Amino acid sequence: PTRLQSLQLQFEQDCKNKPQLKEFIDSIQHFLTSVDGPVIVGLAAKLTMGGRSEEISVAEECKEQFYKLLTRNQFSNAAQQIYTFLLGRIYDSFIAYVYPLIEAKSDKAVVNAALFEKVLVPLHTQINDEGLHINPHELRGMLYFLTGNCHIWWK
Repeated sequence: PTRLQSLQLQFEQDCKNKPQLKEFIDSIQHFLTSVDGPVIVGLAAKLTMGGRSEEISVAEECKEQFYKLLTRNQFSNAAQQIYTFLLGRIYDSFIAYVYPLIEAKSDKAVVNAALFEKVLVPLHTQINDEGLHINPHELRGMLYFLTGNCHIWWK
């Protein structure tokens, strides 16, 4: 099995055994911490500043769904590693393919297409190939989770 498949199997085993891990692994802690600085701006304000106010209700729902998934599996080391991998891939792909378009003030349709084609679809394809149980809505939730914690910028 691949590394992600092994982690998925370990995660399923963790769920059965319900280990009581004490802390999130350090790598996921980075994504859980807001990098806003002294002034914390919420997801809705960040989307509004980025000209995406029409996404607020869906974004908040997706983010909340992912946060519940993350919380539900917080005591599984394997789940933490899976989420860290996925959050990192979303972040890196966004920075490489989407953010340059935002900086260049590209049309929103171009930005959305890059987000879909370069970030979400390849990651969802990999997830399916690996046999992970994460749906596209949860992936989008990860994107908005990263936005809410200031790892991803829309302006």
